[in-house]
Amino acid sequence: MATSDEILLTTFATQYQIDPATLRGLIADLETQAGSSAFYIFWNTNTGGRRATPAQRARTLVAFPSPDSALAFAQHNRMGEPGQPPRLRRLSILQLLGAILQEARIEALLLVNSEELHASIGRLPTGITLARSDILGRLGLV
Repeated sequence: MATSDEILLTTFATQYQIDPATLRGLIADLETQAGSSAFYIFWNTNTGGRRATPAQRARTLVAFPSPDSALAFAQHNRMGEPGQPPRLRRLSILQLLGAILQEARIEALLLVNSEELHASIGRLPTGITLARSDILGRLGLV
């Protein structure tokens, strides 16, 4: 009997017409490189007064290894609404890949290295960065 993770992977592969073995290999590679299978992202509704239209804003999906590291980064960079902590969501690597495939404005995925958070005030933290084009290529979608 297939596990729920295997069913999700197979469903995802079918939806995007990806070879399941290729998808499984990419996920395993990212888990090995990043040292985790799940990450935390947050939504930043504070645009700092800038008004870019959705079509203009290219994004990097920044994924943190723990909720504490995501919150620390947000607090150090004064992100989110004043007086409210950023909203966090836990996502698997498969879900992160799904977000990239669904949203063309996401140009890169950054899997953050938590040890470098203290040095990331005012800029993106360090970690494993994958361009959208690289992900699509590895999945055989280009």
